[in-house]
Amino acid sequence: MIATIAARPAVTLRLRFWSHPAAAPATAALATVAAGLPGLGRQLDQDEVVTWYAATLPVRDLLPVLRDVDAVFAPYYFLMHAWTRLAGASPLALRVPTLVATVLTAALIVVLGRRLVDTRTGLIAGLLFAVLPAVSRYAQDARPYGLAVLAAVVSTLALLWAADGIRQRWLVYACTIPLLIGAHLMAIMLLAGHFAYMVGHRRRWWWGGAVLVGLLPLAPLVLVASGQTGQVAWLGTPTWTRLPLLPGEILGAAALGGLLAGVAVIRRPALDRVTALLAAWALVPPAVLFAVSYASPMLHPRYLLFTAPAWCLLAARACGGRWSGAALVAGALVLGLSAHAAFRVDTLAGNPDLRRAFAAISAGQAPGDGILHRGPQQNVSRLATGLYLPQRRPVDVLMRQSARQHGSYYALDYDDATAAAALRNVTRLWVVSGIEAPAKQWHTMLGGGQLAEQLRNHYTLERQEHFQGVTVLLLRRT
Repeated sequence: MIATIAARPAVTLRLRFWSHPAAAPATAALATVAAGLPGLGRQLDQDEVVTWYAATLPVRDLLPVLRDVDAVFAPYYFLMHAWTRLAGASPLALRVPTLVATVLTAALIVVLGRRLVDTRTGLIAGLLFAVLPAVSRYAQDARPYGLAVLAAVVSTLALLWAADGIRQRWLVYACTIPLLIGAHLMAIMLLAGHFAYMVGHRRRWWWGGAVLVGLLPLAPLVLVASGQTGQVAWLGTPTWTRLPLLPGEILGAAALGGLLAGVAVIRRPALDRVTALLAAWALVPPAVLFAVSYASPMLHPRYLLFTAPAWCLLAARACGGRWSGAALVAGALVLGLSAHAAFRVDTLAGNPDLRRAFAAISAGQAPGDGILHRGPQQNVSRLATGLYLPQRRPVDVLMRQSARQHGSYYALDYDDATAAAALRNVTRLWVVSGIEAPAKQWHTMLGGGQLAEQLRNHYTLERQEHFQGVTVLLLRRT
């Protein structure tokens, strides 16, 4: 009897907690924080270095870059430009907006699931979202993909709110469309899901009018960005064998794509308006981007991250029982553990360890030193010089015009003959090279041409340090 009486307050408190409307969204948000915080302090990857550079440029110097190179990211860069004026431009400060957006997204997925089905479904979807490796990866990323996911969920909530309410609510929905496109242009494909939901709806014409109104403000951005597809030409044309792998790539682990898609198919959710919305949201954007990439390559999983909430909601709706839902979340967590571990490192795979490379230069540099960047990442290496050597840095012997002066992310160089002549006054030269070679063949890290020949003939290797994806050489004139 005593044990029963003592247990009642705890049971009552627990029931009161879960009965509160904010309990389930808060739970999903806290789970996202727990998954997103580890690794938040790692060094900036190559794309984040570009974000740092764009966010720290004066607006007058940023405008030419956006006009000629990167219009698709203009809203994000202006946002980050304002944010860095308040919070600074450290790696942590640059990532805070994306982390906050991802945490809010998890909470709003619960709200969306509650609106579409019930609270249990929303909570399962929110927790699934929180444990996805791709979500944790891009919650820690100073790029706009996390903001695009938030905009997609907000826009979908606005659609549901407007569809069953007064006409004036369609203006609110229309205002979410510029936010969606401004976060990332590819997220415009969410409208396929909205269209599927509104087919046959009595207010479908109001939806069409709201979409037109929402598209108008950012029509110039869409037109300019459509002419800059060269920025993603490196992606290449996809093969048909990649199509079934896309869900796993979007969610961050191949097994997770199979798990969520398999649950949704096997459990067969009802073929209603809700399923049409979620299925079109999840499936149409990957299919469209895959097809378009045969003419103009632009298929990358991070561009489709905004479809992750739909995958989670589909699986959660199909697996909404108490224990089956818990098992689904636990299974997703276990299957994603290895992918999560890959993000808990200081330098992500495929990125050079520029922080340690420039730390070595900072510790050993002397007045009058020069620096030379070589290899496939030399443009990012040059931008990172301002990040990691903000006060004092060696002279870039090859640079004729900086990226800022050029109005781009790329500097303009002197020809080899001019650079070779300039080297006559440089006694010590640092080389930051992404070209791999054995230590005894250090000269092959310099590339080819007249400049490399002069370096081989007139300089000797004094010091060499290798870091992930990058080697630092210190050469001394003989």
